[in-house]
Amino acid sequence: MTRSNALPAARALALLRVITGVLLTVGAAGKMKFYFVAGVLPVPVTALTWQLELPIRLSAWLAMHRSGLLVAIVRDLLLPNGAFVAGLLAWIEVSTGVLFVLGLRTRVAGVFAGLVVGALVLAAGGAASLGGRFYLLLMVVVLVCIIGDAGQVGGMDGWRRERSRDRNL
Repeated sequence: MTRSNALPAARALALLRVITGVLLTVGAAGKMKFYFVAGVLPVPVTALTWQLELPIRLSAWLAMHRSGLLVAIVRDLLLPNGAFVAGLLAWIEVSTGVLFVLGLRTRVAGVFAGLVVGALVLAAGGAASLGGRFYLLLMVVVLVCIIGDAGQVGGMDGWRRERSRDRNL
């Protein structure tokens, strides 16, 4: 494939990266709430409804599955720390979404986004449910962004690479 043929594909991958970042950021915004310190300074925190909802969803998933490594992880690690895990998922989802939109550290952000989306597949009731299918598709898109190094075109990763190349000349 020549360079002129690769550019439209790279631009399409960049567009896919930005759309994925927006989806992650908007999805996380629904899990956050803003409190105002002194009536002026907004401080984002994880919404109480999400902190209560995630353990309920994980319990429902756990009721359908009886054994396996993933069941042990959900039962012994995620469920007892449900509120903390919910907050962690929301914050990681926000940060990976912003990194995807900017095209900054796209591969690292993609790995964390994949972990978050995997947890959201579980919370949605597995891949057989409608919400789980959406998150599974999002997981595939995140993997494509990781493999294709989506931050190189139209992102900060490509800008940083060009800047370091200019410095080395």
